Amino acid sequence: MNIVYAAKNTGEAEKKWNEDKTIDAWLVFNIWGTRNPDTAEIVKTEPELTIYRSMGTALAKGTKQKALAEEFVKYLEADSCRKIFVKEGWSQ
Repeated sequence: MNIVYAAKNTGEAEKKWNEDKTIDAWLVFNIWGTRNPDTAEIVKTEPELTIYRSMGTALAKGTKQKALAEEFVKYLEADSCRKIFVKEGWSQ
């Protein structure tokens, strides 16, 4: 195995993956494969080597629309929103 490119972010990695057809595999969060099923096949890694990305939220102290921001956070925590995330390939 040879590492041919170390990207600064997954968007840059995807660009390189699409441009350089000599690359056989890339390490990426599963959402990229879910959103682009024609580009590659997602192969799961061993649990001890798997890295999970947080989807944490926080309210900015200086927000001018605190009630609206709190409502949005509640929406993100709701089962209806969770179903959308699962449908799009995200997991807990």
